Amino acid sequence: MAYFFDNTNSIPEGLGFEMYGPLHIGWLLFLALNLVLVSLWYKKSDERRRRRILVGLGVTIFLSEIARDTVFIIGDTFHIGELPLHLCSINIFLALAYAIRPSEAVAEFLYATSLPGALAALLFPSWTSLPITCFAHIHSFVVHLWLLMFPVLLLVGGFVPSFKRLMRALPYALPVVAAIYVFNKIFDTDYMFLNGGGEGNPLAYFASVMGDPWYLVTLPFFIGAVWAVLYGVPALYRKIRRKTTV
Repeated sequence: MAYFFDNTNSIPEGLGFEMYGPLHIGWLLFLALNLVLVSLWYKKSDERRRRRILVGLGVTIFLSEIARDTVFIIGDTFHIGELPLHLCSINIFLALAYAIRPSEAVAEFLYATSLPGALAALLFPSWTSLPITCFAHIHSFVVHLWLLMFPVLLLVGGFVPSFKRLMRALPYALPVVAAIYVFNKIFDTDYMFLNGGGEGNPLAYFASVMGDPWYLVTLPFFIGAVWAVLYGVPALYRKIRRKTTV
């Protein structure tokens, strides 16, 4: 437990886990099982219980972020790179906002960003340098499960994605991304992977080949491909279903 308070910037080298090694695969299987079980529970619940589940999940996600920062502050390992400025961190507050006051616009943004973002984080974790004895290791896996679970539960509850609704909300997000890009350059951070691409993910490959900032031209293609699946597949399903029911 000597490294309980450490994070990716303070942990000594050689203590982490291998991506898609036994520990990573074990986490993915455990998290997938939890996602399925909670989704089935949510599907069988009435509207009142569903509301309680979403509120509980939103509050829990938010409190987990406070717990994470508290651990780093106690261990004197908190630094400017631990601010809640990653996309998943921002979605923590959006999940809480939806839990307090449901909104289709917020649900749309969570579906479009939290679902693929949290899934990508679990498949390509940026915290492979951390052993399982670190609080940050456990928190990173669990909180990304919850950030994936929240929009999944919205889908299970009947939420219908709308690309038009997303396009109406997108202009409000662009200034935030621009501000974080400037913040990265000033303070040499890499929030939203806009200043180097991170490690171990597909974006990092293009960053290593094309350099910074030129790798950023691939971002629209990544986002477009993800949204093509997220919005194209449900639209195609609804179209086929309408034809079969006529």
